[in-house]
Amino acid sequence: MAHVKSKKGKAVLAKVGKIAKKYPEVTEIVDGFGHSVFKVRNKSFIFVSEYKGRLNLILRLLHETQDFLTRHTDRFEKSAYIGQHGWTTLNPEHTIDWGEVEGLIEEAYRRTAPKTVLKNLDKQS
Repeated sequence: MAHVKSKKGKAVLAKVGKIAKKYPEVTEIVDGFGHSVFKVRNKSFIFVSEYKGRLNLILRLLHETQDFLTRHTDRFEKSAYIGQHGWTTLNPEHTIDWGEVEGLIEEAYRRTAPKTVLKNLDKQS
């Protein structure tokens, strides 16, 4: 069962899903911890969860992006346990800039997707 139960959490999850599923071969699962996970070819690139009342949007970003976001705003932080791999948490309790989030989702997807998938995606553009 998903941990995303609040009205806001469900709305954020729906919006993230709509953006993420624009990309080829994206699937959504609920993992054993109850996180909603978006994957490309079985590789995770987004987690959405609620824990102790806090909604979290976690993205697999480039280290340079993570460094910039965590240094220049309090809306982002290195994710616990997996932050050293570029995983970055946006606390959606702040106002969400969906244009920014859409760009970060694209970066997370491109960082994770296999080269063959990206090659086909770029051909379509």
